[in-house]
Amino acid sequence: EQFNLRTLVAKLLGTICVVGAGLAAGPEGPMIHIGACVGYLMHTLFRPWRRNENNDIMLRDFVCIGAGCGIAAAFRAPIAGTLFVIEEAASHFSKGTLWKVFAGGIAAFEVVVTMTGGFGYYSTEYEVTTGPGCHQIFSVEHHVVFVIIGILCGGLGGFF
Repeated sequence: EQFNLRTLVAKLLGTICVVGAGLAAGPEGPMIHIGACVGYLMHTLFRPWRRNENNDIMLRDFVCIGAGCGIAAAFRAPIAGTLFVIEEAASHFSKGTLWKVFAGGIAAFEVVVTMTGGFGYYSTEYEVTTGPGCHQIFSVEHHVVFVIIGILCGGLGGFF
């Protein structure tokens, strides 16, 4: 049930709302799960045409390919998607799966580049300004508040 259509829609809408609202969450983690859901749904969609193949192996490969495509789309990096699947997602891995994940990652990358008009590919997505006018001087009161925030967050993290 963690890869069905209902989960996909909930994860997709939740990610759009969280990232669109500017909350402290990135789309990268959910994109892995969204890609895995799409891979699972593709596996169930094409099940009638695969009569003689091992269903468990095909399911594992489809979910891995989907997760790799999610990474490739989120980071605009097909090789990162392939390496993620090799390191984290695949319990058993073959050369054939490697090429499938890489080809899917390239397709996901091209779709993102086409949909965004090259944003993040042809330009710097996160530009950091440097130079004499980019520093800010904080007062002692600011530093006290920063330390209090650090203590509170550390304590909450310890309780978590």
